[in-house]
Amino acid sequence: MNTFQRIQKLANNKGMSIAELERKLNLSNGSISRWKKAAPSSKGLTTIADYFDVSVDYLLGRKTDGYTGELSKMPTLMFKDQQSFNELSKDEQDHLLKILTEQGDFMIEQFNKNKH
Repeated sequence: MNTFQRIQKLANNKGMSIAELERKLNLSNGSISRWKKAAPSSKGLTTIADYFDVSVDYLLGRKTDGYTGELSKMPTLMFKDQQSFNELSKDEQDHLLKILTEQGDFMIEQFNKNKH
């Protein structure tokens, strides 16, 4: 997945088009679409990363876990029995969070499909 595709996925998850995202962030018309073939500007990447609460490294494909804000606290927020989660090994925690993330992404996709 390239930078444009990552941004497009993030926008789709919020139910918005690339054009809507450009308008919302005051980016020039078509600037994000040009990133399919040209290198993105650092300012544009930073603006988009801040808006979606992901890292620039995630947008560039250097990291698969992009979230930097509240969602990075997800294990603390999502489990009623935090102690039991904490007692799992690091590998078990990572495996569980990977499954939950995949399920969450699927559900978001379904919700967005039902909106249109």
